[in-house]
Order: sequence, then structure tokens, then C-alpha cells
Amino acid sequence: MLKGVQRNIKTPIEGKNTDEIINALSPHDSSVYYVDTTGGASNVYVSGDYAYLAHGSSGLAVIDITDPKNPGTPVYEPTSDYAFDVHVSGDYAYVAGGTSGLAIFDISNPTDPGMPVYKPTSGIAQGVYVSGDYTYIANGLSGLAVFNISDPTDPGAPVYEHTTSYALDVFVSGDYAYVATQDTGLAVIDISDPTNPGLPIYKSTTGYTVGVFVSGDYVYLADGASGLAVIDIFDPTNPGTPVYENTTGEAQGVYVSGDYAYVADYTSGLAIINVSDPTNPGMPIYEDTDGVAYGVYVSGDYAYVADSDNGLAVIQVRETVDMEDPIISNAPSDFTLEIGYMGRNISWTATDTNPGTYTIDLQGTGNVAGPNAWTSGNTINYNIPNGFDVGSYVYIVNFTDDYGNFVIDSVTFIVIDVVEPLGEEIPFGSIFLIFLGISVIYLIFVIRRQIIRESG
Repeated sequence: MLKGVQRNIKTPIEGKNTDEIINALSPHDSSVYYVDTTGGASNVYVSGDYAYLAHGSSGLAVIDITDPKNPGTPVYEPTSDYAFDVHVSGDYAYVAGGTSGLAIFDISNPTDPGMPVYKPTSGIAQGVYVSGDYTYIANGLSGLAVFNISDPTDPGAPVYEHTTSYALDVFVSGDYAYVATQDTGLAVIDISDPTNPGLPIYKSTTGYTVGVFVSGDYVYLADGASGLAVIDIFDPTNPGTPVYENTTGEAQGVYVSGDYAYVADYTSGLAIINVSDPTNPGMPIYEDTDGVAYGVYVSGDYAYVADSDNGLAVIQVRETVDMEDPIISNAPSDFTLEIGYMGRNISWTATDTNPGTYTIDLQGTGNVAGPNAWTSGNTINYNIPNGFDVGSYVYIVNFTDDYGNFVIDSVTFIVIDVVEPLGEEIPFGSIFLIFLGISVIYLIFVIRRQIIRESG
């Protein structure tokens, strides 16, 4: 019986980054990277460059994931009993440690975790969530246990709120703790006063509820053989009717990010379900793992799966989308050429983090160059063909990046004819003839005057 409980693991994770823009990748286009560990990985939490595994009989395992495709060697810090779940807050990792209750590790140096500080509970600590100065434990038959951890080195005595079924997971959002209770579905507990939790409000499900995650107005449950269950909690005191999307395995843990729910689906590995419309989840797509998937955490472009005896499985499940257009940092100005020009070129320089291809079009003619690859910060050149007639011409360049963002620039050049001067110069010979003519006229005028005088 206890072994069966140990296999029903959950995934308590804090809320997603709502500013994140992502595209989901088909798991079939992704690769799985493994880190073998000693013991059975039950759950995982990612903080910064490290993945923290609740690692069953091995306690806490810490793995450097600076390069997710090449994770580091695990560093272990044992616990006195089976480690079911882990949540990281600040410099501390909080572990649901089975019969040992709550175990708190100093991870200010993740490569050398401190020895655990224990706070026992009356049940079996299965799931853990940290919010503010309190740690919330899904505590098996004892229901919900709440600890004051304002001093993590000396946690306070637990306060309990019992549930009617075995508490396996907990997620805190606002003034409510949402508890996955194995046989009775979802329990919602008012924790506006963490020292005096309210009575649970239940919403039953058709499966056995193992994991819970809250995003917006919906709670997402890993509901065992029923797959994913989604419940409207716009009014936490009156949860809506569950909507289901079955999976081929048995849902053990769930993480929601963006429009997708990532389900640790036991023997089926990782199931990805589109929940852009939470009232009508899409069909799951799968990435099988070599082991048995119990818990999942999504960070950046990767899903980190607690894969039981196979340790940590890292799966690329999405790509960050570049939403920025390329920038043209250098462009030609409009210019004029005389007819008969020779050997003129134009050039542009553009920058982008994900450069793709460029094209150059001649207006009225169409494409004259490309599509060709371009490199951020490198100049592209285009040689204008010789022989354009008198007229006006426009070249248009279009730089596109790998995500379809683009920038366009144009340059106009005009071909002109050689212009003759407005007046023609008078040749020297013509000037001489004019001078001679004027001289003859003057001579005739002088002779006539002389004749007139002599006649008078």
C-alpha cells in the first residue's frame, strides 16, 4: 500500500511568466536528454541554473542545467526517508520527506547543499508548496499541514486541516490552498489565515487525483486513469464541473505554461495538451521516456521530467519566438547616373539575432537577387547592371529573419542623358567675319562722308 502511494506523485509549481511568448514544438521534433541518478526520481523543481530532484531513497539531488542538453553530474544530500516532492524558495529547498515530514535544505551553494533540518508531521508528507512565510504540506491521511517558515532554520509547529481522503499534492494561489486528494478529487481550503485553515470544499473527479496546478481561473488536476481534469475556480468556494482529456498513461503530475498543460503520464512519458480553451482541451501529443514519468517542470524551452529510475529527462518542448524585426543599420541614398555609366553597386547592412534570408526586387520587373542567406552585421552588395536607359528605377530590399519578421528599404536612382549647354559658342572664324563686315561698313561710311564734304 505504501509503495503504491509513493508512486502517486505530483508537481507543485509556481505560476508561469505571462510575458513569455512561445511556440510549442511537437515532441516528435524534439530530443530527450537523460541524467542517470541513484534512486528513483519522484518530482522536480527548476530554479535558475539548477534542477532539484526529490529523489526517493536518495533524498535531494541537485543537477546543473546551465546547458540543458548536457546536464551536470548530480550532487546528493540524503534524507532520512523517501523524498516525494521539492519546492525551492530563496536559498532553501523544501522537501516532502515521507514519514520524516518536512525537510529543509540550505542551497545557497547548490553544489554543496546543507544537511536537512526536519520538522515531523503526523502523516506522510507527499507534496510541498511554499508561499510567503508558510510551507504547505500535502500530508497523506492528515490532510493539509501548514508550517511557519519565517525562520527556515527553525520552522514552527504544524497546523492541520484534515481531508476526507489521502492528500497527495498542494498548490497555493491567493487565499486558497488547492489539494489533490486521491479518492475525493479536489479539496479547496481557505488559508487567508494560515494559522487557522478553513474547512475543505470538495469537487470530486472520476479518477484518483494525484497532482494539481493552478493557472488563472482554472485548476488542472493529474487525475490518474482519467488523464487531465480541468475545473473552473473563478469562485473557489464553488468549483465548476470537471472537464477531462484522457491520456494513454496514468496522469501523475501537471504543469501549465502558456497555452499548454504538460502532464507526467506514467508509462506514456510526457503528454502535452493544448489548453488555450480550458473548457475544451486538445488531444494529447506524447514524448515517451525510458522510465516512468512522475513529475514535470517547464522552464525556458525545456520540460524537466522526474523519470523514476532513469533520473532526470530533459525534453525540448518549445522555442522562444523572436518578435523583433531586423534593423537596417546602413542603407544607400537615392542617386543619379549619366547614361552610359559603368560598374555601379548598392549595399545594405542589417542586424538581427536570428537572420534568415534577403531578396532584392526591381520595381516593375520583380526579383533580381535572392532569396539568399544574410549574416547579422555583414554588408550585402548588389551590382547594378550596365545599360539602363534614361529613366527612374527603384530597388527594394527585404531582410527576413528565421521567425518571419522583416524590414524593407528602397533606393531610387535616375539615369539621365548628357545635357548640352543652352547657347552655342561662336567659332573664332565667325567672329573674324563679323569684324571684317563691320569694318567694311565703317569704311564705306567714312568714304561717303568724305565725298559729301568735297562736293560741298
